[in-house]
Amino acid sequence: MAQSLAASLLCLATNEKKPCNHCQNCLQFINNIHADVDIIVKEDGKRDITIDQIRRLQHKLSLKSFLTKYKIAIIDEADNLNEESANALLKTLEEPTPQTLIILIAEHRDSLPATIISRCQQIQFNLLPSFQIENWLILKETPKQEANIITRLSLGRPGQAVTYLNNKTLLNQRLQKIKQLIDIINGTLNDRFHIVNTLITEINNDESDMSELLSGWISFFRDIILCRISSHFIINLTSQATINSLSKNFGPHQLQAIISVLLQTKKMLSQSINPRLALENCVLYF
Repeated sequence: MAQSLAASLLCLATNEKKPCNHCQNCLQFINNIHADVDIIVKEDGKRDITIDQIRRLQHKLSLKSFLTKYKIAIIDEADNLNEESANALLKTLEEPTPQTLIILIAEHRDSLPATIISRCQQIQFNLLPSFQIENWLILKETPKQEANIITRLSLGRPGQAVTYLNNKTLLNQRLQKIKQLIDIINGTLNDRFHIVNTLITEINNDESDMSELLSGWISFFRDIILCRISSHFIINLTSQATINSLSKNFGPHQLQAIISVLLQTKKMLSQSINPRLALENCVLYF
C-alpha cells in the first residue's frame, strides 16, 4: 500500500488509473532508482534502524525534488527505530520540508515512541473475512481446494494469500514445516533434536524465517485446541486428520504451556538468542 501510494503521487499519467506502471517515473520507482524516493530498511547485520540512516534521509529530504513536486520516504519496520534514530526522526516529523510524504510501516505500533505516534496519521489495516480472500483466489482461477488451503494459512491477510499464490515453493515449504513438526511430536528425543538440526540448517539463523516457523507451530497447537469445537476454525487444513488424532493426546493445560513457550521464544528473537537452543527447549514441551 505504501508503494502504491508513493507511485500514484509520482505517476505522470493524466488519463489512466494511477500508477500506470509505464511512465518514466513509474519505471524508475519500480526499479528503485527514483531520485525523489528513499526507502529505509534495516541494514544487513544491524538490529535497528540507525541514526545515521535517519540523518542521511533528513539530508535528502532537505533537497529540492528532481522529477516531481514530491519528496517521499518510506520507513519499513519503523518499530525497529532505536531511541537515537527515533528522536532524530521526530525533528523531521515536527518540521517537515514542503511537499514531503513520510510513511512509517510498523507491525507493532506500541513499539514506537508516543511522540512519533502523535505526529502521524494512523491507518489501521484490518484482517479480511476468509470468504473474501477465497473468492478472490477462485476468481484468479485457483482450484477451490488450493484456494481453501491458502485462505486458511493466510489468516485474513490478503498480502500473504497473494504471496502463497505467486510462490508455490514458499507454500510447499510452509506445509513441509508442519509435517516436520508432526514428526517432532511423534518422534523420540533424539529424533526431535535431529529434526531441529535440519530446521536450523534451513533457517540459517534468519530471524524472519525463525519467526515464521514459530508462527506455524503456534497455529498447529492452536488447531489442536480448536478442532474440538469445529473443523471450520482449523488453519492447517492439510493436517486435519493428524490434528484430530493429537487432540486426544494433549490436555488443555499442556497445550496452553506449549503455546506460551512458543510465544515467549518468538518474542525473544530480537534479543539475539541461540536459535538451536531455543528450538530444542521448545520441543522438550511437546
